Amino acid sequence: SLVHHRKVPFKGLVVCWQLLLGTLGGAVLYSLESRQSGLGLADAFFTAFSAGTCTGLATFNITAFGGAAKALLATLMVCGSSILISAVPLHLRHAALRRNVPPGLKSATSL
Repeated sequence: SLVHHRKVPFKGLVVCWQLLLGTLGGAVLYSLESRQSGLGLADAFFTAFSAGTCTGLATFNITAFGGAAKALLATLMVCGSSILISAVPLHLRHAALRRNVPPGLKSATSL
């Protein structure tokens, strides 16, 4: 029934998404820029997490980055934006509620 549906752990999903985004983004950023601009591993992860959380902090001169690294940072900013972060849990909640609608109500709600 609708009362007993499984709750989606929103906070956990957001934390896992940010950790995944920052970790992968930091590793890719380091592999792209470590030789070209001398970016250190800690700076790569800090810059990636900063871009993924849309805080805008940087410990390295981002203008020295190549085009691929700047595109990666822009992608991290979009993927970590608050609009996208809030859309995913809302979609999961909507899907969970639609699965739990009783069959008699499904035909009435699809009008």
